Amino acid sequence: NGRLVAVDNEDISYFNETGTQTGVTTHTSFFSGLTTSSYLFDPRVLYDSEEDRFIYVLLHGTNYTNSKIFVCFSKTNDPENDGWDIYSLPGNPLNDQSWTDYPNIGVSGDELFITTNLFYSNNSFNQSVIYQIDKFDGYNGNSTVSYSVWDDVFDGNGAKAFTVVPASYGQQGSYGPNMYFTSSRPGGSTRIYLYEITDNMNGNPQLTADDILADYEVAADGNQLGSSSLMDVGDCRMQNAFYLNGIVHTVHAGDYLGTGYCGVFYYRIPVDNTSQTEEAVFGQSGFDYAYPSLASFGMNECDKSVMVGALRTGSTIYPQMRVMNCDQEMQWSSSTQIVSGASPISFIGSPERWGDYTAMQRKHSASSPEVWMGGCHTSSSNRYVTRLAEIKGDYVPAEGPGVDFYSNDSIGIPTYFVNFYDNSTNNPIAWEWTFEGGIPNVSTQQNPLVSYLDTGSFDVRLIAWNDDCFD
Repeated sequence: NGRLVAVDNEDISYFNETGTQTGVTTHTSFFSGLTTSSYLFDPRVLYDSEEDRFIYVLLHGTNYTNSKIFVCFSKTNDPENDGWDIYSLPGNPLNDQSWTDYPNIGVSGDELFITTNLFYSNNSFNQSVIYQIDKFDGYNGNSTVSYSVWDDVFDGNGAKAFTVVPASYGQQGSYGPNMYFTSSRPGGSTRIYLYEITDNMNGNPQLTADDILADYEVAADGNQLGSSSLMDVGDCRMQNAFYLNGIVHTVHAGDYLGTGYCGVFYYRIPVDNTSQTEEAVFGQSGFDYAYPSLASFGMNECDKSVMVGALRTGSTIYPQMRVMNCDQEMQWSSSTQIVSGASPISFIGSPERWGDYTAMQRKHSASSPEVWMGGCHTSSSNRYVTRLAEIKGDYVPAEGPGVDFYSNDSIGIPTYFVNFYDNSTNNPIAWEWTFEGGIPNVSTQQNPLVSYLDTGSFDVRLIAWNDDCFD
């Protein structure tokens, strides 16, 4: 309903679509009375388009004795005025003296999923875990939320997973009761990984993992204009993912074509045949594109077009925000500047950290594709500015067939034979007929012959596919 919720390490802020900030609350104030540590960090927020609510997650404490996950469910689609229900989950869920870092969140039709990395007190990596939570406990304001924790999450090659990213539904609505996730190796690999939790908590969920051929390496740190301090472009961990029409879309950063510069690696993973995964890499020699974000940019579930946001730096520019489109045919547009930097960053020393707050979400009520991106660029005082950007663009929709058919007759006496003829537009290439009371009762022919042995009135259904979509 035109409301934006944005979070960083300081605040939760509310905006309208004109760019006016309508409210802001510090995390310390928001969670007053619930904290034992002054260290509140790594916030995430998403909009659940199926339920018209927001979910907000924040971490508390970096020691196993005080590590918590605050989980907040908006009471309506206007949390600034109507408030939130707040819950606390343990940040040491395995009771093994580890604490929670770097959450990612996603929703299915019934549940909220929070994935985190666990570290021991000496900051050595323990493992990644997945919290599976009944989201309606939160939406209904129950006193507690029901949840389970998946530990020992191994990738398709039997190694411990790192930074597992949930894939929420990419457009209006949801899917489930299953949920898909992706991950990659932060230090580079010849594989990426797809996971599935096969059912909700009330069923019989299983966790499966599949490995997918890929080839990526960590890029070198980036340059910036006016300073010898390098920019940390991060590692190759998976950044964003969504699911749509049998395909998981996911993105991470890595070395661009062996140049040493950082680029964007984007994948389309068919969940029923991962060997048919497609990959497109975006980059530009002389510039680093880091910390990519991702959202669907189509108007129907068949449209594979995506918008990808990234932060860019280079020896001739100050750190800035960019966006590019990858279309239905897996072809990239050029990148477009959202906002340029105004100075070199000088904050913590070389390499400068800069990509923590980069995200992209779809505006589900828009009449043509629209996404909103959060990212950062540099101000004139050598510091960061966080920017929210509304992103539109030229759009050619995926055009599915217009399904139509006719028959040689529709009334007869048993045994009655009917020829059915496909009359669909836009070049269909595959057909699936269903004939109630007919023999055969299903057919994949374009123009089948069907017999009817009994009297009655019977329905006929045709689904047709072309290269873009189905109807």
